Amino acid sequence: MSASEQKAVQTILRENGRTFWLASFLLPKTSAEKATDLYAFCRIADDLADDYQAGNEAKLESLKLFFNRKSDSLTSFEDWQRVLFKRVRSNTHSLEACVALIEGIQSDLNEAHFTRDRELLRYSYAVAGTVGIIMAELMQSKSAVAIYHAIDLGIAMQLTNISRDVLEDAKRGRRYIPCEVSVESIAHCERVEDVKDSIVSVISLSNHYYRSGLAGLPYLPRIVRPCIYIMARIYSEIGHEILRRRVDWSGCRAVVSPLRKTWIVLSSLPYCFWLLLKAYPSSSHLAHEQSLHKELDQLPMVHL
Repeated sequence: MSASEQKAVQTILRENGRTFWLASFLLPKTSAEKATDLYAFCRIADDLADDYQAGNEAKLESLKLFFNRKSDSLTSFEDWQRVLFKRVRSNTHSLEACVALIEGIQSDLNEAHFTRDRELLRYSYAVAGTVGIIMAELMQSKSAVAIYHAIDLGIAMQLTNISRDVLEDAKRGRRYIPCEVSVESIAHCERVEDVKDSIVSVISLSNHYYRSGLAGLPYLPRIVRPCIYIMARIYSEIGHEILRRRVDWSGCRAVVSPLRKTWIVLSSLPYCFWLLLKAYPSSSHLAHEQSLHKELDQLPMVHL
């Protein structure tokens, strides 16, 4: 990839994933480059569903065929994007997770009106738990157990996204928070208290998955643990910010201020140092809570 093409990838990360962009400075160079490629791929695919234009369905289908190794035709994409996708595929053994990710994004082309946690969790697995699988691989984890925890961390972060973007999603015809309030009512900021209750429930659910995700950090190589820990802490802070704002979902989008991010990084340093010293769990040790994957039956690489 040329310097200009690499700059395009970095721009995607800096403008759309500031939390990961900050945390990526703590990764070894090779791991950071692979993770940045993965993020850019996810962002490009996600935008095909969020910023809909005619032909986007065909683009997503060609991506799915590409990662399924059924076709190498990516003619509808720009040159630098084709190079990026080829790099991601060559760096990833978990192509099944890549395909599941694209299928999850394809589902966003349809209306989403979730009413149960099962629907929410399976969707979160598809669009983010799969990213956890791929990321664990790119971070050179040598334990299969790490995958379970990586799935949970991905789900947790997606639940945070969903609790933050309720109004924005409703305006796109989507309701990911499980409730009975119509998408139209949410888009018009009606039944505020009912929606608040659902958001609080999603944030509470995310906390269970964050705890599991962070509990799996010792299964990763020591050098990458601090980055993942800080990224997760900053991201989970969005949920705390929503609660501090009394779940004012119809107002401004909740963000973590630069000052608070700095405080999180500094306050995380002692634990990060402990993570660098923490021994790898024994191969016979399995601390993952299987019940977290109860609703993920028949999905790739889950703990059932």
